[in-house]
Amino acid sequence: MLGKTIDIQNQQLTTFRNIPASGKTDSSSKSSPSERASAGSAVIQFPSDPNKQPTLTSSENLWRWNYTVSKLQPSDGSKPISTSYAIFLVFDKPVDFKLMSVTSSKPGAVPQWSLADSSERTALLFFMGDLADQSITLRTGP
Repeated sequence: MLGKTIDIQNQQLTTFRNIPASGKTDSSSKSSPSERASAGSAVIQFPSDPNKQPTLTSSENLWRWNYTVSKLQPSDGSKPISTSYAIFLVFDKPVDFKLMSVTSSKPGAVPQWSLADSSERTALLFFMGDLADQSITLRTGP
């Protein structure tokens, strides 16, 4: 994982990217466009400690994922006014994208979210609230 923190006028922006243990990205594992999958999914565990990175605990047909968290925090260092996340998924094989579902390990804990963009190979989701201390399952399919 690579991480970067930027302070932009009281807004903290942290970005992380999943890198294979080898440190190399191998594009040869990408499938040909003629192969299709019925679905794609990712289960991401968000820790309770905001200084720790979330981890991908399981996935189906997922080639790569990425996330960004943005916190609007007062300059006095008190609790953030708002927290939002953007999660980007890239599927290994194209999926027939008709539905996106989001579930949590904590019932009722999923903040308001929206599917900002999607294609047969990608999905971009925005969450308007904190995802700390829960496991989020993102699933697409017919």
